Amino acid sequence: MIKLVEPFWLDSDGTQYILRVEKQGVRKNPATGEKEQVTVYEENGFYPSMVAALTGCVKNLMLEKVRTGEATTIKQWITDIESLKDWLKQALKEDGK
Repeated sequence: MIKLVEPFWLDSDGTQYILRVEKQGVRKNPATGEKEQVTVYEENGFYPSMVAALTGCVKNLMLEKVRTGEATTIKQWITDIESLKDWLKQALKEDGK
């Protein structure tokens, strides 16, 4: 898997790209019976191309900013999305070296 930006990861099953969200969970250890923290990667979306998956990641990040009140004005939303676009361009440029 490829770490994109907190909490998103990019994965593939060989036929499509899968956007995953990293979350903390609790499971019962079968050997000891005690509860323990585990990291899980929940499926967030399935995409035919990497560009579509990265676009989905940006969409999810922006939805979260609106939902949590982090972006409260159109100006702030535009600033945030421009920042994400710059991050994405830089990531693709570095990956293409």
